[in-house]
Amino acid sequence: MTEPLHCPCDDHSPVLPVNPPGLDDIAFRIATWREFRRALLTGNDGETALQDWRPGGEGDLAVMMVEWWAYLADILTFYNERIANQAYLRTADLPPSVRRLIALLGYRPRPAIAAHGTLAALVEPGREVKLPKGLQFQNKPGPGEDVQTFELDEDVVASSPTAVPARPVGDLLAPETDVLYLAGEHTDLDNGEILLLRRRGWIGHLLQVYRATVVVRPDRTKVTRVEVSFYDTPPTGLRAADYRLLRSRQTSSLWSACGTGLPPETGQTLTQDLHLPSRIPPLAHGEPVLLVCNAAAPVLGTVDDIYESSWYANGDGGDPGKPPVPPILPVLVGHTLIRLKERVITQEVRNNFRKVTVTYGWADVGRLIEQPNDLWDGKDGHLEAVAPARFRAGTALPALLEGASGGGLAVTLESSGDGAAIAGGLPTPPHSLTTPLKAHYNLLPVSRGKSVRNEVVGSGDARQAGQSFNLAKSPVTWLAKGVGWVSTIALRVDGRPWKEVASFYGQAPDAKVFVTHENEDGTTKVLFGDGVNGARLPTGINNIVADYRIGAGVKAPPAGRLTILANPVPGLIAVRNPVAVGGGADADPPDQIRRYAPRSVLTFGRAVSVLDYEAIAAQAPGVTRARAAWAWDEASQRTAVTVYVGNDAAAVTSATDSLKGACGRTLPTVVPARPLRTRLRLKLQVEVGMDAAAIAGAVRMALTRDGALFSPQGLRIGQPVFESAIIAAILAVDGTVAVLESNLGTQSGVNMPWNEDGLPVHPIGEDGWFDLDPRDIAIDTSVGENAHG
Repeated sequence: MTEPLHCPCDDHSPVLPVNPPGLDDIAFRIATWREFRRALLTGNDGETALQDWRPGGEGDLAVMMVEWWAYLADILTFYNERIANQAYLRTADLPPSVRRLIALLGYRPRPAIAAHGTLAALVEPGREVKLPKGLQFQNKPGPGEDVQTFELDEDVVASSPTAVPARPVGDLLAPETDVLYLAGEHTDLDNGEILLLRRRGWIGHLLQVYRATVVVRPDRTKVTRVEVSFYDTPPTGLRAADYRLLRSRQTSSLWSACGTGLPPETGQTLTQDLHLPSRIPPLAHGEPVLLVCNAAAPVLGTVDDIYESSWYANGDGGDPGKPPVPPILPVLVGHTLIRLKERVITQEVRNNFRKVTVTYGWADVGRLIEQPNDLWDGKDGHLEAVAPARFRAGTALPALLEGASGGGLAVTLESSGDGAAIAGGLPTPPHSLTTPLKAHYNLLPVSRGKSVRNEVVGSGDARQAGQSFNLAKSPVTWLAKGVGWVSTIALRVDGRPWKEVASFYGQAPDAKVFVTHENEDGTTKVLFGDGVNGARLPTGINNIVADYRIGAGVKAPPAGRLTILANPVPGLIAVRNPVAVGGGADADPPDQIRRYAPRSVLTFGRAVSVLDYEAIAAQAPGVTRARAAWAWDEASQRTAVTVYVGNDAAAVTSATDSLKGACGRTLPTVVPARPLRTRLRLKLQVEVGMDAAAIAGAVRMALTRDGALFSPQGLRIGQPVFESAIIAAILAVDGTVAVLESNLGTQSGVNMPWNEDGLPVHPIGEDGWFDLDPRDIAIDTSVGENAHG
């Protein structure tokens, strides 16, 4: 051509694709529309240009045809690149492509697994109710949630008592070791007053009042909270019914008309005697006596004996026990001698005898009660039934403990049938429940899935080998079992049951078996034998019938929501759901298949390397994330493997079961991973005129949705997060211009302060993962809007 091109895009120069190792995407396009258009409009050496043709004129049909060809070449090269990416496991991003590639390895991706759990049945008093297998329960869906159906896994007979009200075993001095509680209002307690905490037959503990406050309990009853300071350290495990809180009502000074009113310092028995100046009311054997002296610590003893006698005020030589020498007339003074059981008179008391006050005549301050315990953490496992209720007699009886504010624990209870029980099987670390508690005994094992019954799958034809049919509804429910999973498909041919097997390999020609396969659209295909491996189907009309269940996945109702009976049952009042169901799992996403399918082939069903342990645990039903790490075992002085599993206790159990089948005696330590609550505070600059609230919502989704940075697929256990990765994910959202401020904070426990490290790389321990809820992402777009304005 003799004239230059006039389109601005004609100046675009092609860049040949370059693919260094380790890329997640293959660049395969040789050109785009721009390069193809330029190439078509640029003459090659030796070509003759069309005479009198000047491309670029308005309405030029020739240029339009060139652009059509450029469009076509652009589309073809686009799909060439897509096809090239789908040809390799590392770069394939479409689930069907990933499945086709790993099928060569003989790896079957995990299907969606149903959540399972335990409910508690409440029945009418005195009734025994038979609950049949397949009884359906549904959840109360919250906003944006779907109704899920769960079914009873086995026949259960429920009887009363159904729910036993219980509470922690009370303690006078726990959890606060310097606080006592009295029933009712007691406003007459003075600051600094000395009281006695005493049990029958025991000398007791002295304490001093610091503050007394009347408290109104949630049930509107009033109690008095007495803050005290003990002179010694009392033991733990004290019960209110065994103790009294006493104050003295009577006082006396020591008799000091002659001497100190105390026995001489010589003589062992006399160090237990007290002399009082007058006769006092009778004191019972074992009654407390207290010596109070401002210059010394108070001294407590108990009465061993008491005497009433007279002394000579003018005794011979000053000895009150000897009469005066005549003709001096004796002057008798009546007094009381108290002999104590204990040798408690100290030198400080002797030195300050004129300041000593003897107190006695003790009376109750009020009725002691155990400290209000609003939380039960189960550290010792001891429980007591609220009278007149009693626990069921038995050892290791499975039960559910329900807290007053919701939530609960699956435990075992041991009791002799009285008001005391010990809970076992408690989690570590302890999980606190709000008191009072309820212990449920009528347990209902349930799993997700709604039954489809008597579905006609198709008609058999003995002339055809390897017939296959699709089930009408999906997704088919699969249940975790041991180290794997099983389907809920029960198939009958001509009324006779056929058995599901993993494959037709090694099956006899007449074996009545079938195999299932998940299609790319999520439906399930049922395949039958060819007469060589597995029997052919007999000929018949609609003679293939199936029962199965549908519904599965990781999403499950929270605790307290799975309480609706699909159909009423006489005698059954209600069902409770204090412990959330769990253990469900979505079908393996492409990222998980890509990561663990090759590893599963390398393991050959056994674990050798640390990656083998991780691969086996990650494929267990209900496990959303797993990580294996080497550790040093101090006890055995050898290396060991620790496997960290998320997200719940059911996942830990599932991973443990899977590893048992692959590790033999060298079972690693399987522990729950540590979710670290995370928050993110952002200041963003957004495009002028765009919906800032919508952009903020899109940013939250871009950070937390499946496959995003803070999802289980995007951030593994123990993996740090780069600040640059957070910013890149934010700026990929349409409408964001700049990240003006980004502060990632973590919280190590409930009510603990937030820690914002301000580092470019946010570290986390090998057992932790960043648990970021979209609601914990605070986004400020006002700065960006003002900047534009």
